[in-house]
Amino acid sequence: KKLFVGGLSVKVGEIPLRKYFEQFGEIERLVIVKDQGVSKGYGFVTFKDPKDAQRATQGRHYLGDKSFSCTYLLTEKQAKKQTLADK
Repeated sequence: KKLFVGGLSVKVGEIPLRKYFEQFGEIERLVIVKDQGVSKGYGFVTFKDPKDAQRATQGRHYLGDKSFSCTYLLTEKQAKKQTLADK
């Protein structure tokens, strides 16, 4: 249900990002990570329904004239498992 959103323009705020992701379904939580009030260019979105999160990972994403990525956020256990499988 929780997705990593990366490559955001530092000009993108939470309201436009929320409006963008609402096309996929109901959002439980959306956060843009900031340092001293300035976007670091990434954030997280959590959907209420896992199917909506899955749909949000499909295709290219654009907000304004910049594309950004949207992928599943792996738990530490999942990340270790994936790293071992890649070796």
